[in-house]
Amino acid sequence: MAKEIRGYYIDVINAQCGERTVADELDTYYQMLNCESIEIVRCRVQGREFLVICDEEGLLKDDKIVSAVDNLGRWMLLGNLFIVGGVDSEGELTGLSEDGVIYIQDHITAEVTDGKHRAHPVLNNVWWH
Repeated sequence: MAKEIRGYYIDVINAQCGERTVADELDTYYQMLNCESIEIVRCRVQGREFLVICDEEGLLKDDKIVSAVDNLGRWMLLGNLFIVGGVDSEGELTGLSEDGVIYIQDHITAEVTDGKHRAHPVLNNVWWH
């Protein structure tokens, strides 16, 4: 049985977001992110560090939906995201704490990023580490 991990899910396709605990396995991430190849990026959300699991090929898709922006509104990530805490001493992903969930929620706004879609959740103040 796969280990479970607590994170924050941003679903720009269905305009939903929230805390979610899921199986920590590739098939789960492929399904959640609606993709065939994932990437795990280290980034800062206004000063705090997190890992973001995202679609590695998001920029190649025809229908791009922005899911994370920096403090100037520049695109940082596209498509659905799953945000987790980091990695432990064995290199395994760690889940978000309750404080981490609240911190991420405080940096989510509903935005229309391309004029074609309805308002959807966007993570703000994201910087590459």
